[in-house]
Amino acid sequence: MKPIVLQFTGSIALSLGLSGCIPAVDAPSSSPTSSTTAQTAATTPAAQPAAQVPPRPAPTPSPTVAPVTMPPPIMEQLPENWMDQPRAPGDWTYERESSETFALYGQGREDMLAIIRCDLRTRQVGIGMFGMRSASARMQIHTETMSRTLEATQRESAMPLVAAEVDANNRLLDAMAITKGNFAMQVDGARILYLPGWAEVTRVIEDCR
Repeated sequence: MKPIVLQFTGSIALSLGLSGCIPAVDAPSSSPTSSTTAQTAATTPAAQPAAQVPPRPAPTPSPTVAPVTMPPPIMEQLPENWMDQPRAPGDWTYERESSETFALYGQGREDMLAIIRCDLRTRQVGIGMFGMRSASARMQIHTETMSRTLEATQRESAMPLVAAEVDANNRLLDAMAITKGNFAMQVDGARILYLPGWAEVTRVIEDCR
């Protein structure tokens, strides 16, 4: 193994000796291109920062408009001598269909004022006034012997109609049928109707009993 070690040691010495004989190389001088670049960099002004755009102001919210609240309709004052008032123009007419009977008051189909209807299936009597549009309204019925306030609602009809329903045995119906003169029908926001208690009214009531 000695020859191998010696050979390896000699190689190292030879390489070290060769490195000592290599003349030193001077560092290259700076190239013209580098000088020009440096001069250009020195003479070129520094880039200015971009101007900052101020943020847009937030849009001014539109003022909130409070909803207009309409006052509730006022019911016409019933006069003290209401039973002496002339009845509304028109007449009662009686009609019968498969599931209902009704009495219509007015001067014809185009000018109906009131209706009294019997639902033969439920035995409920409807009392209605035409010409009114209201989701909910007070209805007052005045007779010679009693007065009642009912809750009327909008009903499906070819003409605007609000109506209330009572049981067929309600005493108010008897008071409407046997009154000596007229009975009065009032609804919020509508004129008072003075209607005669004729036989057509009694017939519809009896149909439901």
